[in-house]
This record gives sequence, structure tokens and C-alpha cells, in this order.
Amino acid sequence: MAPRTVAATSVTNRVADDAKVNLSNIKVAAQEFQRVAKLHGDYMRTRRAESLNSTGRELKEMKIGEYVKIFKPPSHAAAVRRQRKQKHMWQWSGPYLITGRPSKTTFELEHYWTKKPFSRALLNVRKWRGAIPEGPPQATHEDADLHDVIMEEIVAGDILVVIQDEDAKEFSLALVNEATEGQIDIHCYGTTGTNLKTAKFHLLYEHEDTGAIHLDARKPASKKFGAWEFGLSVHDTELVLATGLQLKADQTLNSDSLRHLTTLQPIKHRRHATKRKATSNGNNRRGKRRK
Repeated sequence: MAPRTVAATSVTNRVADDAKVNLSNIKVAAQEFQRVAKLHGDYMRTRRAESLNSTGRELKEMKIGEYVKIFKPPSHAAAVRRQRKQKHMWQWSGPYLITGRPSKTTFELEHYWTKKPFSRALLNVRKWRGAIPEGPPQATHEDADLHDVIMEEIVAGDILVVIQDEDAKEFSLALVNEATEGQIDIHCYGTTGTNLKTAKFHLLYEHEDTGAIHLDARKPASKKFGAWEFGLSVHDTELVLATGLQLKADQTLNSDSLRHLTTLQPIKHRRHATKRKATSNGNNRRGKRRK
């Protein structure tokens, strides 16, 4: 079949002897394409501006006490854990409570359950249109989205509720020393109290020879006491039951943290004796003690 256009003729092996290129027609066609492209660009800019302005006005009118969602793309670790591509995962997280409006385009936020604070610009915020959950995100394998919310918001200084294994009947509090993309290093708290309302939590240290537990507000003087800490992989999501707990100045739990922990029943908090023999079986999840 013979080529029907000059462009098609130029890419064929055989060029007709009588084929003539009309440069004036090409110039007119190019100018027309430029005109159409410009009109289309103007139309799309207008539509985009209308869309952004309508959303912006809605967000600018939102007040303290209302809920929003934020643009929060999943991390590489979350994609590996769920065996999915990051672009195929949900890019927005919420709900977050508006706690402050420093400017017309800035929001001070906190997560609805963990109470972790965030600051976001208007561009990365959208109105939350769903129901507000009544409880914490559940750390279950059946709903990976929910434990992404827990694990990916953990930073150094957070206090977590952790268990040793999925069948544990007791939980412990732990302080996050370091949080990287693949692992969370935590230092466990201990208490001798039986009542959560009055129990005082202190960081645990264990004597490397005797196995004695140091449970006091002050660090042990002896260098033979090592911190009771270990690392959690991002795959250990079932071992983190809650985040965002807070201790008062007297090392007791505040009211919000107590409310968090009541949802974990029948699992109870772990109590520690003042002394404890060192364990050598493989069920101990503690990593190597750090001095």
C-alpha cells in the first residue's frame, strides 16, 4: 500500500519520484497544532485552578476540633511487608484531629488514637469524610493497613505496648530508643504495682551475673547492669498493641493512656519482682543487653 502522507513517505524505503513536499502546508498545520495545544493547556489550567480553589476554600474554613486525612505515602518497609508496590498502596492516612491553625494554610494535627502530633500544609490535607473509629487500630494480619498506621508512626521517644509473642497473656511498656525503616529498638519498662492507675513504671536493668532486676527511677551505679532492651522488626507488627502512651512526672500513666490499656483486656500488664533469675531458654525474646 502506498503511503498516504508526507511523513509516512519519509519513513518508507521507497520514495515516489513525483512526491513533493509542500512546506507551506506543513507550516500552517504546525501553527494550528500550536493553537490547539495552547487552548487545551489554558482549559486544563482553568479546570485545575477551579478544583484546587474549591478544595482550598473548604479546607481554609475548617476549624479546630474537625478531622482530616493527610498525604502519607507508604514506606519501602511497608511495601516489602505487604508484598505490594508502593504506588498500589493507599497514599492517605487518617483521621487526624485539627488541634491548631497557625496560619490559613497550616494545620496542627494529632492522630485520633495515638495522639501523635503532626504539622501539615493545606496542600497535603483533605477533609475526612468517614466515621471516626471508636477504638485503636487493631494489630492483626487480616488488616495490614491498620498496623501500617501503628508501625510507621513510631519515632524515638515513643512509649509502646508490646507482647513477647502472639499468645502472650501479659503486655509490657517499652520506650523507643531508635526507629529506623527496618527496625525499632526498645527499652522495656517494669513495675511492681498491681493496679494500673497507681503503678509506677521505670526502665528495667538486669545484672549480668545474678539476674537481679534494677527497678528504680535512678540508673544503677554498677556497670554490670545492662539495659533490658531488644529490637523489633517491621514484620513484628503483631507484637505492638498500641502506641502513643504517656507517663506523668511521677511515672504513672496519664488518663488517656489508661483508657488505651483498658481496651486490651483480658491481657494484663506484666509485674516484675525486685530480683529475677537469668533465663537461658529460647523463649526469652530479649536481645543482647546493651551496657
